[in-house]
Amino acid sequence: MGWVHGIVWAGMLLWVSLGMSAAADTVPYEQRLAQALGLMQQEAWPQAVEAIGELPKGAALTPELARLWFLRGALAQKLQDPETARQAFERVWQGYPPLADYAAWEMGQYDAAHDLLPTLQKTVTTLAERYPFSLLLPESQLVLARAQHRMGQSAPARATLERLLRDTTDHPILPEALAFLGQVYEDRGELDLAAQTLQRLGETYPRELRAGAALRHSRELFARLLETQRPPPDPEQLLASMIAWWKANSGRKSMPA
Repeated sequence: MGWVHGIVWAGMLLWVSLGMSAAADTVPYEQRLAQALGLMQQEAWPQAVEAIGELPKGAALTPELARLWFLRGALAQKLQDPETARQAFERVWQGYPPLADYAAWEMGQYDAAHDLLPTLQKTVTTLAERYPFSLLLPESQLVLARAQHRMGQSAPARATLERLLRDTTDHPILPEALAFLGQVYEDRGELDLAAQTLQRLGETYPRELRAGAALRHSRELFARLLETQRPPPDPEQLLASMIAWWKANSGRKSMPA
């Protein structure tokens, strides 16, 4: 998922750079943004936090303040302070649409890591409603599905993955989502769906590293299905086959009395 973090940082840099021409009454925030960003590029994380300073928690979010909150969340992650990071991203999520989906992605990472499934579910659902075309929505749905499956909710995980694949036509996450859906189907005993899904993965994305393994496992599952779907043997037919084999191999015309 390295590309996701690249998107987050690229979005952050873009919106920070757009904030350099704000009105005069927001110059202090502009100065903090510029200084903090420069320090972050040098990987001077504690100094960047100092440059941002204290941020008002109850104030309405101006673009500059929202970007500062986002930087504060990113810095908290670098400094191994996930609780502070989530609080900062929550402020952005609630009040600054241009960076809201980035903030929601980061919040989802925290919630999944701490098994906060209802909170994660709510965030991803709201993300889908507000930002249905966000590139981070499919990633967030996959995070949700993995958390649901890990916590024993295979049916919701199945539904989340099916929704992801239904609503997403072109995204780098699709092969991974197909592979995981195949696993979920198999874990639920739905071998036909698992085989079809893995076959779809291998045939649709033949250049994927997992394509060959997916096709092989798909064939294995289809073979298992053939075994389980065969009708039970007829006892009379089995007896007739045994007699025929005995006659052919014993040279006798009839079974001994």
